[in-house]
Amino acid sequence: MLNNDVDSAIKALVRNAVTNYGFSPRVIYGAIFQPIETNEVHERAMTNLSYKALEKLTLDFRTSRTLSTNIEHHLVPLSPIMRYDCIRDRWTISFRSIRIAKKVVVAMKQEGDQRLWQMYIFF
Repeated sequence: MLNNDVDSAIKALVRNAVTNYGFSPRVIYGAIFQPIETNEVHERAMTNLSYKALEKLTLDFRTSRTLSTNIEHHLVPLSPIMRYDCIRDRWTISFRSIRIAKKVVVAMKQEGDQRLWQMYIFF
């Protein structure tokens, strides 16, 4: 009976970690065994995020296949697109989890609102 409880607890912890932070094994481990530190790293990455950084990430990767931005890998992973009929490698840029994507949307909306207010004040 105790073994089932432990297995259920581990499954719940892993499911929570994946939901909150994505599928990276290192991050899942951190979310389970160092939850405060893992959350702080992700929150710090969110505070460094901006429209310009996201735009630079996508444009640089599209043109030169380089990641020349300071966006934390904790938020945005690159994944190959597995297609066998393609000659060139293809990649996708996404967010690590739905939770992170929602936080980015909220942060970008706030940044956009601040830009609108600045323009309103200037004009």
